[in-house]
Amino acid sequence: KDTVATGLKVSPFKDVTYTHWSAPYIKAAVSAGIAEGYVDSTFRPDNTVSYEEALTMVLKVLGYTTQDFGDSWPYGQMGLANSLEITKNVNAEQGEALTRRQVARLIYNTLDTKIKVGIIGFGRMGRFYWEAMTKSGRWNIAYICDTDPESRQLAKKLSPESLIVEDNQKVFEDESVQVVGLFTLADSRMEQIEKAIRYGKHIISEKPIADTMENEWKVVEMTENANLISAVNLYLRNSWYHNLMKEYIEQGEIGELAIIRICHMTPGLAPGEGHEYEGPAFHDCGMHYVDITRWYAGCDYRTWNAQGVNMWNYKDPWWVQCHGTFQNGVVFDITQGFVYGQLSKDQTHNSYVDIIGTKGVVRMTHDFNTAVVDLHGVNQTIRVEKPFGGKNIDVLCDLFADSVETGKRSSRLPSMRDSAIASEYAWTFLKDTRKHDLPAIGNLRTLEQIRERRRNM
Repeated sequence: KDTVATGLKVSPFKDVTYTHWSAPYIKAAVSAGIAEGYVDSTFRPDNTVSYEEALTMVLKVLGYTTQDFGDSWPYGQMGLANSLEITKNVNAEQGEALTRRQVARLIYNTLDTKIKVGIIGFGRMGRFYWEAMTKSGRWNIAYICDTDPESRQLAKKLSPESLIVEDNQKVFEDESVQVVGLFTLADSRMEQIEKAIRYGKHIISEKPIADTMENEWKVVEMTENANLISAVNLYLRNSWYHNLMKEYIEQGEIGELAIIRICHMTPGLAPGEGHEYEGPAFHDCGMHYVDITRWYAGCDYRTWNAQGVNMWNYKDPWWVQCHGTFQNGVVFDITQGFVYGQLSKDQTHNSYVDIIGTKGVVRMTHDFNTAVVDLHGVNQTIRVEKPFGGKNIDVLCDLFADSVETGKRSSRLPSMRDSAIASEYAWTFLKDTRKHDLPAIGNLRTLEQIRERRRNM
């Protein structure tokens, strides 16, 4: 509506004068790439609209392009529209002039069109995405791909309406698939992102976005130069508690932001249980806390000093504490480690955020079930207690669906660049631990007891 210029002074086509009632609408549709005229510079506004012409315009409104249709007019357009169920109950044939009733039905169907996605990798994270997308009702999970036979068997059981495949090439080559979810290990991610761009697919990716920093920055360059929507699961940015606290801080309730303290210590993954390319705990898990601390500060890190412990005499530090400053002078303190009472009779954890301003504080604690936020500002004191929310994949999927449907990327979606920056700083802080005394405490026999306990939990 807002793009329609009602005061045209120039005729958009030689058979559409600027005084014709349709002229501003035709100009808006042509400018948006939804419709086009004939090679003789006419538009023929009095012609009837055929079934295939209407389908093509509707598909273009949804964001599809000639690249998605292929060269076989109008079969590519009709096939894609059928797969998206846009043609449901329209009851028309190729070449048929549509009635207003049929056009109304087409438009109604587009309002109810689900986004067609292929999930690549059906391990723990892939199943989280499958569950969130299934519950939302906004996604058509057309494919589930995994190289592991047991994962494919599970996918068939959980998602019988999806095509279960071993070769991801089938997902990429299906022109009707709009989005790919890349939830395999990091060493295959760059290749899959390259394919997604080549085949014109929007991308949801797990972190890290590649197996080395060099490759991560290549991925950033590729995705930023592609006219596609991409996002990474930096899940803390989508949590209700961090957004609530940041909004409170931006209202000026705690004065100037001064100190950010974040701690996450649990009896989590034991050494050897993670994935090689995701790195030690402070990279695999800790990069989320590196990212959210930077998100609060609003700028990059300037100085840092990291201390680690090679718990149980393992080769990599499994507990890291890093403190330093940001470019704007804000001080940070990040502690992360899966070392918290691994063999205790009743396991516990210590997870908190403590943000200190020149006038007030905000803080959060959680037990993985409930998060409690305390806001102590100059004008109000607020306590909010709500369900923790897990990895907030439902929020990410909804933001991504909104972006695909509108054709405009949500500013709340974490980017490939955000992920690469968090990954690089996490690796940098880990390397810094090796510049200082790095004690090895405990022994590998205790570590094996921990692994055995976790195998039987």
